[in-house]
Amino acid sequence: MYKQYKPAFRKSVFPSQIPYLMNGNPKGSLQEAAQNILEQIFLSPAIPTNYNVTTSTQPPDPPFSTQEISAVIEHLPKVTLLTPQGKATKDQKQGCPQGSCSGPALWNLVANEILNQVWPDNVHMQAFADDFVLVIKADANKSLVEDTQSAITQFSSWCSENELAISTEKKNYILFSKMVRSPKITWNGNKINRVKSFRYLGIHVDDRLNWLEHINKQGEKAIEMQQNLNRIAGGNWGISQIHRWTLYKTVIERMLVHGSSAWCLNLTFKMKRKLSSIQRPFLLYISGVYRTTPTAALQTILGIPPLHMQLQFEARFTLIYRLRIPLPPFITDTQPHDLEMKATGWSTHPSEHLKPNQISFEDGEAYIGRKDIINIFTDGSKTEHGVGAAFRVLTNDIRVYQWSAKLNDNNTVFQAELTALHEAVIYASHLPNHNTSKIHVDNRASIMASSN
Repeated sequence: MYKQYKPAFRKSVFPSQIPYLMNGNPKGSLQEAAQNILEQIFLSPAIPTNYNVTTSTQPPDPPFSTQEISAVIEHLPKVTLLTPQGKATKDQKQGCPQGSCSGPALWNLVANEILNQVWPDNVHMQAFADDFVLVIKADANKSLVEDTQSAITQFSSWCSENELAISTEKKNYILFSKMVRSPKITWNGNKINRVKSFRYLGIHVDDRLNWLEHINKQGEKAIEMQQNLNRIAGGNWGISQIHRWTLYKTVIERMLVHGSSAWCLNLTFKMKRKLSSIQRPFLLYISGVYRTTPTAALQTILGIPPLHMQLQFEARFTLIYRLRIPLPPFITDTQPHDLEMKATGWSTHPSEHLKPNQISFEDGEAYIGRKDIINIFTDGSKTEHGVGAAFRVLTNDIRVYQWSAKLNDNNTVFQAELTALHEAVIYASHLPNHNTSKIHVDNRASIMASSN
């Protein structure tokens, strides 16, 4: 009457659900540790003793297979088990945010240490998550090797202190120089290979900085996407033209525009021709016309600008609006400070947020006659003569201060109201603490926007 429970339970558990050690550090090899884990998880049931039988035999459990043990070893550093004694986890000595038990916030604290260290003037470090890049400048081969080795030693010491291991396969360097002989760079005695191009944050950087390698790689990805699109639509069948146009603008074009502010500001004729060849198959796919149709005609019919012009527009917009870097005068006279900054939400400590009793939607006329309160009135308006914002401070019905400013003609009344409110808050914040001030706003939307 005895049943083998171990195989039954083993078939109902996924490898990703296999927990880690329940009894501390493992002994012996990884295979022995995995075997010990499985034995603790899938215990054999006790032999029944209350049956009316003279003898009881228990068949031996089948041994764990190699695949099961390998699955446990693979998931050892990735899982956690809640036991009656508490949470059992692996003491992770090395690794990176991918598949790590430590979150990105903890990793940022670790990475900030190396970023804040003092580096020579010719050494610069760039980091994104667990990808680090060292940029080193030197006038001669000998000084380049010495400065590079010194920077590597400093970075390696930080890795040793934090018990981090660097992937040997991902260590390489690129040289931006006409130097024929490659400098010998080593990491802990192992030679670092020189490459002609590398991929960082989705952008392929080549040693000539002509960005043709990046365009070619992006073109290969675009061809794969175009082949996949051909499977769901043809010349006279499949999804409609508007859906094809939407797929191109939201998927293909967004993929090609990635990082354009770094490589698409000064395009050469060769780069423009390559981008045009990448765009042409998609124009044919959207329009469904003959393949002999000129590319310029396809762009005109579909209302899609040339790809190099679209990418250059995106690059310039990102440069001036997001990076706040001015463009050359022959392109535009608009400066970054002329553009409104996009709000990113609260960046202050919660203790500094507005309290519920600091904002009221009730009529403030009752406070106007009080002599112990400083009343501040704000207003914003827009007429055919322009846009303006102002506020006035009254104490005992006496004007003690006023402020006004003329805004750009393209500003709205709402922006003028917020500007006046912002200046009034700055003025009130500099008043003595024993004075009570009330700011009266005649625009409910401005009050609600300030309270959020």
